[in-house]
Amino acid sequence: MPGGLCFVLQGWKRQQVFGIGLPHMAVNSTDEDSYDERGRTSGGTRTRDPQRASRRCAVTFGPQTSMKTIIVTALCMILRGLDSYGEWVKLENVSYRNNPANDGDSFHVVHKGKEYLFRLYFVDTPETQSHLTERIELQSGIFGISRKSVLKMGKRAEQFTKDRLSKPFTIWTEWMDAQGDSKMKRFYAFAMDADGLDMGQELVANGLARVYGAQANHPEGPNSTKQWQTLEAKLAEAKAARRGCWNEGIK
Repeated sequence: MPGGLCFVLQGWKRQQVFGIGLPHMAVNSTDEDSYDERGRTSGGTRTRDPQRASRRCAVTFGPQTSMKTIIVTALCMILRGLDSYGEWVKLENVSYRNNPANDGDSFHVVHKGKEYLFRLYFVDTPETQSHLTERIELQSGIFGISRKSVLKMGKRAEQFTKDRLSKPFTIWTEWMDAQGDSKMKRFYAFAMDADGLDMGQELVANGLARVYGAQANHPEGPNSTKQWQTLEAKLAEAKAARRGCWNEGIK
């Protein structure tokens, strides 16, 4: 069977990660973001992923998820992933576009006159939409702040991303569907600001995001494992310095 049934169970904080030996797929079944078939579009610079053969996707299940659900999900992913191989696309001189649905980790952009909606890999920022009550309740427990403060910090994360992407920036995407509530199709991506800094890492370093969500090997390196380790280190520093959501003054 292509990709193999190479399953690895890893116990990470408050979650179980189920790795499957298939490239270009990631699911977060406890989040609003989940895997679907990747869309395709034109434009940008394409490149083959040099680490494709060794990539492992990450599927996040809640602690109460049954083994039957895990196995069925894994098999569905394998069947759907048989023809899902794609290429990374580098979009340069991208512009941030204001939209009421934007938040810290998900935002609209414009590239060569066409609008896109992207969702950052690896990170999850506080919500900004008050109707997402279950998500807000979940984040309230994770960040250790009130539900009102979740929305407040969500707006702060949104503004942080908007400010950092106020100058032309770069997007790397392989057009993997991030789903979500928007009518516009949303894709996972890495975003680098005008100074070449990774937005996911910057959000975590400033206490405005947790390390969570879909993962991928960056097309220019490093791989997903090293990225996760880097993010965890930045998260620990943000907590120690009581930055952003980790500041006891905003409880």
